Amino acid sequence: MLEITETALLRATPATIATLNGVRAMGVRTVIDDFGTGYFSLSHLRQFPIDTLKIASEFVQDTDAASKSSALAGA
Repeated sequence: MLEITETALLRATPATIATLNGVRAMGVRTVIDDFGTGYFSLSHLRQFPIDTLKIASEFVQDTDAASKSSALAGA
């Protein structure tokens, strides 16, 4: 498993995406860590071969069921 921060992917180039595709072809799963801390949009994610998102802790800590953060994390 390879973990990449959302911030690191903000400067991603076509070569970065090709490298991630190559890593995936070798059977390595790719994960974005701390998702929600940068300026990524969900539509931005579509260009990356990502298997898992690890949501930033501020979305899941100290939230109640009615909060927007809790709803975002649940989605």
